[in-house]
Amino acid sequence: MGQKKDLTGSEKSKIVRYLAEGCSSLKIAKLLKRDHRPIKRFIQNSQQGHKKRVEKPRRQITAHELRKVKRAAAKMPLATSLAIFQSCNITGVPKSTRCAILLPKSKPWINGDVRAALAARNTAFASANTSDYKHAHYQLRKTIKAAKREYRDRVEQQFDNPRSMWQGLNTITDFRGKTSTPQTTASLCEDLNVFYARFDAANTMRPDSVRTADDVSAHTVSEEDVRKCFRKVNARKATGPDGIPGRVLKSCTAQLAGVFTHIFNLSLSLSVVPACFKMATIVPVPKSSTISSLNDWRPVVLTPIVSKCFEKLQQRRDESSSHRAAVHPE
Repeated sequence: MGQKKDLTGSEKSKIVRYLAEGCSSLKIAKLLKRDHRPIKRFIQNSQQGHKKRVEKPRRQITAHELRKVKRAAAKMPLATSLAIFQSCNITGVPKSTRCAILLPKSKPWINGDVRAALAARNTAFASANTSDYKHAHYQLRKTIKAAKREYRDRVEQQFDNPRSMWQGLNTITDFRGKTSTPQTTASLCEDLNVFYARFDAANTMRPDSVRTADDVSAHTVSEEDVRKCFRKVNARKATGPDGIPGRVLKSCTAQLAGVFTHIFNLSLSLSVVPACFKMATIVPVPKSSTISSLNDWRPVVLTPIVSKCFEKLQQRRDESSSHRAAVHPE
């Protein structure tokens, strides 16, 4: 056995590798030809230095308080955790709990490749092989740069789509809109119906439309125009009283374009709008949280999507006719 003296750096690396292989302190002492006492002391000191710290019990934060803290943190990004919690009137929370709530557990750019590179780096560090550790550390830095670049490109793409951008901002700030529902009565629907129809009830006269044969022949739509209009339908729009969603019109354009072209041209030739096109669903939306009269409700009208397409086609036809008349006056 060697004499009792301090362990060198290479001997400590060998001890770590032998421990990973499952060797005992006596066997390591025989392999290194050293006294087992400094080896045992080195192993004990290493274990004491890596003892898991017992965390103190944290104060429970309710979901409502958590939302308030996240909103305050979004408004004050440079404030301390204590100032953020005090602005929300939340006291008695230790610093460790505040940091655990405010600091994210993982970065948003961390993906599976980064986690695999981290595991490889830790394995190389435990093996005490300098060359393997340097190579694993280099691969980790390279993977992190690629992951950050990919995350940056993905975030920049969100700016081209305003809907996705606002959804991301709401997720970051944990925004929750007001969901307070005003008090309503059983007769509200009938009262609103009478209130909204009061203008149409006094109007009993209907204008007489006189159309010539030239007007009837000019006001026609082609199947190609109907097909183009259906393809531009927003599939997220709410359906009207007919129950035909925009997704169906957009997906089945080739099958439905011919049918609706015939219906549109027949309506134009007879100068009659189908009754189903004139139906609408009125959704009353409160203008404020306090409702004092029927005028405090804003009527949101949901008309059939097919009717909207018909109106767009007719508007384009009228605009093109007026443009031609302006360019080539008689």
